[in-house]
Amino acid sequence: MDSYKLAWISTHPVQYQTPLLRLISQQKNINLTTIFFNDFSIREYIDPEFGNSIKWDIPLTDGYNFTFLTSSLSNNSELIKFFLILKGLLIQLSSNKFDIILIQGWNHYGYFLAAIIAKFFGIKLLLRSEASSHINNSKGLRKIFKNVFLKKYFTYIDYFASIGSKNYEFYIQMGVTDSKIGKIPYAVDNDFFQSIAADLDINLFKKSLGLSINRPIILYAGKLTKRKKSLDLIDAFISLTIKNLDFKPYLIIIGEGELKENINSKIADYNLNHSIFSFGFCNQYELAKFYAIADIFVLTSINETWGLTVNEAMNGKTAILVSNQVGSGYDLVKNGINGCVINEINTKTISQSLVYMLENDRYLSMGAKSLEIINTWNFSQDIIGLNDCLANCNITKK
Repeated sequence: MDSYKLAWISTHPVQYQTPLLRLISQQKNINLTTIFFNDFSIREYIDPEFGNSIKWDIPLTDGYNFTFLTSSLSNNSELIKFFLILKGLLIQLSSNKFDIILIQGWNHYGYFLAAIIAKFFGIKLLLRSEASSHINNSKGLRKIFKNVFLKKYFTYIDYFASIGSKNYEFYIQMGVTDSKIGKIPYAVDNDFFQSIAADLDINLFKKSLGLSINRPIILYAGKLTKRKKSLDLIDAFISLTIKNLDFKPYLIIIGEGELKENINSKIADYNLNHSIFSFGFCNQYELAKFYAIADIFVLTSINETWGLTVNEAMNGKTAILVSNQVGSGYDLVKNGINGCVINEINTKTISQSLVYMLENDRYLSMGAKSLEIINTWNFSQDIIGLNDCLANCNITKK
C-alpha cells in the first residue's frame, strides 16, 4: 500500500471528527497533520444557537498531530486573522511537502486560500463537504453567484469524497463526473456510544431521572430552534396524550435554544411535567446515556444537510423518526424497517408516525435494525474510503 503525507484542514476541532483523526493517525501508510484555523472549541465558548456556553467533555486534540493558525485568546481583528491564516497556510503547505490536503468545504475563506496555495505548490486536493442535493437555500442572483463560485472552486479539486447519497448527488448536479467521486461516510464513534450503552444500568438510570422503567421513551436532542421543529414535536406529543392511547410514552428534550421558554410554557400549560422532561444541554458522555434509554429518536428538521445525532442515536438501538429534509435519513433510515420518514413536517404527520412506531411495540424491532444498520456505517469504512480516495488522486511522489 502506498504511503501518503496528508494535511487535514478544518476550521476548528470538532467532537465528531476527533476520534476519526486519531484513527487516521494510527494508519501506518498515512502521515497526518491537522491544520485548524482557530482553537475556540477546545475551551469554553458561547454557541449562538444554543444561547449558552459549551465546554466539551472529551479531549478534542489528543492522539494526533495538529497546529492552530489563530487563537480565540487573542483580540485580533478579522483582517489580522485573515493574514495570520494566509501566512500559516503558506508556511505549512510550502514546508511540509504534503502529497495531498483534505478540505472540509467552502464555508470559510481559509478553504479557498488553501486550495489556491495547494495548486501553486502542486499539492493534490481532496474535498469533503456536507452539501446536499435535497437542500437549496439559494435563489436568484445569490444562486447564480454560488454556482459560478463553486464551479470555479471545483476546478481546483482533484477528487471528491461524498459523505452520503445526497452529497454525491450534489456533486453530480454541479457537473463533477462519477469517476472523480469517492466515499468517506459521515460517521460517528460507534464504539464510544455502544460501550457506554453496554456499561449502563438502564433501569437504574431511568429511576435516577424519575422515570418508570416500563414506559417507552421518545427522545429529541439538538438545538431548540425553529428550523429543528422541536415545537411541532411537543404539539405532536400533546396530541398523543389527549388521545388517551394504551401506551404512555415519555418525551425527553435535550438541548438549549431560542424556543426553550416556549417549550417549558407548553409543558406547564398542559400539565405534562410528569411526561415531558427537559434537561438542557448535555455533553457527550451524558448524551450517550440518554440514547441508551431511548426507544424512538426524533429529528424532523428542515434544511438538515446530514444530522449526526441520528448516527449517535442508532448506536443506542433506537427507532428513528426523520423528515425528508434530513440528509442522513436517505442512507440510514429505512421507512417502516428501522423507523419512519415523513414528507410533510407538521404535528399530524409526526403524531401519526409516533403512533405507528409505538403500536404493538414496533419500535423494538426497529431499534434492533437501527443498530444493525449503523454497524455498517462506521470509521472503518471511512478509513477504507479515505485510502481509496488517496489512491485515486494519482499522486506523484516528489
